Amino acid sequence: MTARPDGTGRFVGKIPGGKLLKLDAEYAGGRLARVRIRGDFFAHPEEAFDRVEAALQGVDPADFARLLREAVAREGVIIYGVGVDDMVDAFERASDAIQVP
Repeated sequence: MTARPDGTGRFVGKIPGGKLLKLDAEYAGGRLARVRIRGDFFAHPEEAFDRVEAALQGVDPADFARLLREAVAREGVIIYGVGVDDMVDAFERASDAIQVP
């Protein structure tokens, strides 16, 4: 993944299986400043998924997939309706659609 400019990228779409997935990624200084993942899925425990998102703040975008997988495993999050690979794909698409302020 190439360096990204400061700005916000968004993916909103249906993944295989028909579930809606929304991902917003904010970049600052070449790092992932914030990520928000929502859609037609359930994460249990819910508060642990919030910690997963928080763990991704400030990371190098090139490490997103690995760090997302690690955070989901570390927090013991079970996700119903979408897979981590779907989230990674949504992140890559959001990153390709950055809106620069």
